[in-house]
Amino acid sequence: MSQYVVKDVADLVIVDYVTNKPFLSVDYAEVTSIDGKSNHTEIRGGKGAFLLSAYDHEKTSSMKLTLPLIDLKAIALSFGSTIAQGAKNVYKQEVLTVSASNTVTLAATPNSGTLYVYQLSGQRDYGTEITVGTPATTPNNYSIAGGVITLNATSNPQSSQVIAFYQYAAPSTSQTLTLPADKFPTAVKIYGDAVWVDQVTNQLIPVKMNIYNAKFQANSSLSLDMKNPAKLDLTVDLYAVPDSVNGGYKYMDYVLLT
Repeated sequence: MSQYVVKDVADLVIVDYVTNKPFLSVDYAEVTSIDGKSNHTEIRGGKGAFLLSAYDHEKTSSMKLTLPLIDLKAIALSFGSTIAQGAKNVYKQEVLTVSASNTVTLAATPNSGTLYVYQLSGQRDYGTEITVGTPATTPNNYSIAGGVITLNATSNPQSSQVIAFYQYAAPSTSQTLTLPADKFPTAVKIYGDAVWVDQVTNQLIPVKMNIYNAKFQANSSLSLDMKNPAKLDLTVDLYAVPDSVNGGYKYMDYVLLT
């Protein structure tokens, strides 16, 4: 029997367990590893408690994935969530410079009753609040039409800065990924393509990975790091299925296309 160099990561297709429809294609993984472990129980006795026997039990297997590109579907698999497309109310903060006409223009139109305006204090702090009123005659008042805010020339002269905080409706093309509190990942199947190298002939041997029943663990994290691009580390638990060829049960198959 040949020996092989196991090179490179596997390209994966993640399939819905019930419908058998492909859900996510991953050809950009950094790590695709299969791990196996079991519990080991020792039987000891006699003076010195020497080893009499031992047995292994509770065998498990899992796949670890490290994804350097973030796909919403991959996050949804571990969160047990779905991705919704449509308009969504979101919040925005802007630091704006007052123009010669004593106005500032917001990037979006605020939802009614959600706009708060303040004088900028220092580099980022909220100073005196500017309220709705009559800016032509009253300091620290503003009026708004569409996304244009008019300010009082005395309290907010040209080149001064204000902070605007408000809610607005994001476009209908927006995608929302929700982290549900009461839902968990569902079962999937995973099929992979890898390449091994025959140690004697140096031939590239295509290898198929068949995982028949699996579920993403619901303990993933997504860190926003100033210095390092985010990577998504996922762990997938493999579940045993009947082995119709060898009898018993199995977690997965490696199929070498020799």
